[in-house]
Amino acid sequence: ISGAVLFAAKEGLSPGFFFLVVCVAALLFLLLGIRSFFFTRERIAYDVFHTLFSISAFVWVFFLFSRAPSDVKHIWLFIFIFVFTTVLLKEAFEFYGAPSGRRGVVYGALGGLCVVEVYTILQFLPFTLFHTAIFMALSTITIRDLVYAYARGILTHGFILKITVFFMVISMVLFASSKWVI
Repeated sequence: ISGAVLFAAKEGLSPGFFFLVVCVAALLFLLLGIRSFFFTRERIAYDVFHTLFSISAFVWVFFLFSRAPSDVKHIWLFIFIFVFTTVLLKEAFEFYGAPSGRRGVVYGALGGLCVVEVYTILQFLPFTLFHTAIFMALSTITIRDLVYAYARGILTHGFILKITVFFMVISMVLFASSKWVI
């Protein structure tokens, strides 16, 4: 944090950027430095961080690609979503301990393909940038949890029902909060 203070003071950066740097440094310190002392349930902390990171990354990417020319935008956005989701799911599978190795990459790639398909469908709906990002993160989280349960052998009808109800409730909230016009 002191390095961020010195860097911001030296470069004459705005207070908003300084606050952002301090928050990111504090989050990094918490997650890397003292997580084993304070997070007795690491999976919950990881799930929260993974979800917030997914939403913020999708918002950032959609914002950047919204300013690109339309002929370049779509193919590179599809490729980026596929690669980003594959890496994100592979990293989550390594944290959970199942599946790992080549199976984790294959499951991550299949999940990435599913998320690209969800993005293609979302292009036909009247969603804003934030709605789309939240729906994409919701799809990623759902795929992550289902693959983890399948790999661990704990995929039951009750678990599938719980995940489906969670997905549907959040989806209905997103659909209800968007502006529909005939």
